[in-house]
Amino acid sequence: MYSTKKAPKKFSADWLRLELSKLAKEMNRHHGEAVKAQKVAVIHALDTGHLLVKAKQYLKRLRRKVKTREGSDEEVPSWMGWVKDNFQGSHRTANDYMALSRNEDTLKPDLHNPKVSIRQLVHMVRGLGQG
Repeated sequence: MYSTKKAPKKFSADWLRLELSKLAKEMNRHHGEAVKAQKVAVIHALDTGHLLVKAKQYLKRLRRKVKTREGSDEEVPSWMGWVKDNFQGSHRTANDYMALSRNEDTLKPDLHNPKVSIRQLVHMVRGLGQG
């Protein structure tokens, strides 16, 4: 966190140069951390999307297996119900992450761009008409 120490009453040119150098170093360190965090966030969103796609496929398989078993009164939750009970994000976020995972190949050039956010990637997918 940025230090708010008091500046001397009389600013010498040398002191100002030194302080500006310190500020530049610190702000660039924070900027680097922000860029790194955004890149990691995109990777996590994509991984979450892959897991959600797999969960949806497994839920469909489970529904078919339970349905074919005679006399079974086991209830299999709907996809929305399962997401609500098992995913800490919203249903919309789940759909967005799944759309990212399904369009990973198309998005690949942008996935590694540290200036592109999850929201921007989701908008790109929706623009493809595949969101």
